[in-house]
Amino acid sequence: KSNGDSPLLQHIKTKIMMRGGPISLAEFMQDALTSPHGGFYMGRDVFGSAGDFTTSPEISQMFGEVLGAWGVYSWMQGGKPPRLLYVELGPGRGTLAADIMRATAGFKGFASALEIHLVEVSPALRAAQWASLRCTPAPAPSAPAHHTATAAQPSSSSSSSSTSQGKAGGGEQGVESGEGVCGWNGAKVLWHHTLDSVPRTAPLLCIAHEFFDALPVHQFVKDDKRGWLEKLVDVTPATDAESATTSQPPPGEQQGERSSGSGSATDPAIASSSSGLRLVLSPASTPAAALLVGRRLAGLGEEERKGCSAIEVSAHGMAAAEALALRVGTQGGCVLVVDYGRGGPHSH
Repeated sequence: KSNGDSPLLQHIKTKIMMRGGPISLAEFMQDALTSPHGGFYMGRDVFGSAGDFTTSPEISQMFGEVLGAWGVYSWMQGGKPPRLLYVELGPGRGTLAADIMRATAGFKGFASALEIHLVEVSPALRAAQWASLRCTPAPAPSAPAHHTATAAQPSSSSSSSSTSQGKAGGGEQGVESGEGVCGWNGAKVLWHHTLDSVPRTAPLLCIAHEFFDALPVHQFVKDDKRGWLEKLVDVTPATDAESATTSQPPPGEQQGERSSGSGSATDPAIASSSSGLRLVLSPASTPAAALLVGRRLAGLGEEERKGCSAIEVSAHGMAAAEALALRVGTQGGCVLVVDYGRGGPHSH
């Protein structure tokens, strides 16, 4: 244990030392984002002007209203099923879900068919979602579980005020129980840690807004002799921490990478950081490289594959996309994925 290390950094270093070697960048990212020891999303509100970034629903309620119209249209095109699972992956503050529920509350058939399922691991964000949806505790098991679209329709036309309300109705107990009732339309609201626990008993109306681009990734670098090597996260040995910034790479190696005594390559800039962690390259191909690189390269054009010397793959994203596709194939419904960025590889 290093003096001054946060609980999260202590956790990551202990994991590496207990394993006897480095961990994948994807595993490091998973801990950094969602570890109960202090992950980025776990203890505070990171969205909006007071947070670290903002998203489309936080800028204008029209974004959610348009998606609400799409949801009603999709439900009608699907034959107006009497039960519809609204599933949102990584709902943030719950602003998007709240705008959709508010905007569609007047469509009685659609609103009464809805059951809201939010896939969220952060206790802090679950509490924010409870407030945004103006939830109240779910009725006791013996009480009727049916709801109507007119159960609760606040008069406000904007969801921006929803985050300042909703906790009054037993918020903490409701969030901990994982179940509540939406104040915008009376729909049942349930929380899940993973998509696996979402029911498979009705069609889906699933939205993943800026979800896939926030998932952990594996990174790989192509070596002319050893093939595709994986970037890993390791602890910085005390001797290397002092010498990394002054060492020059041997002939033939790129500036910023050098061979270490263990036969891997390190990035001195990261190795000399105050965190006590460094990036290293695996000495040979890893199981992740064997499994993921070929699949990712297959999605590139021939010219892109020829010039590709580094690649990033999200195994979590691939698994989530496949799971959603299988669910739509068996349950019916639709999935809307919204992300932003280039349509191809970045060139440096």
